Amino acid sequence: MANINIRIDDALKQQADAVLAELGMNMTTATTVFLKQHSIIDVLAALILEIPLYILIFKVDWKGLFLRKARKLPVEYSAEPAAPKAEAVRETVTMD
Repeated sequence: MANINIRIDDALKQQADAVLAELGMNMTTATTVFLKQHSIIDVLAALILEIPLYILIFKVDWKGLFLRKARKLPVEYSAEPAAPKAEAVRETVTMD
């Protein structure tokens, strides 16, 4: 068994002892219940968060998602230079 030492105000300790006595508990039992309850809540919260985080990290195709958005951009925002139009090429080649 481990010991935990805490310092609290005397009035607060007396109030807590009175409330716990009505519940049929002492300070040690109340502290143990408090710590166990919070341990269980932490485990449940971790399990609830595990599923969406797993999906976001390992199942979503982030690279494909961003590439699809980049492909939908207009030509003036594209990273690759646009090919010249056939009409513009004919105009430059024709000689009068």
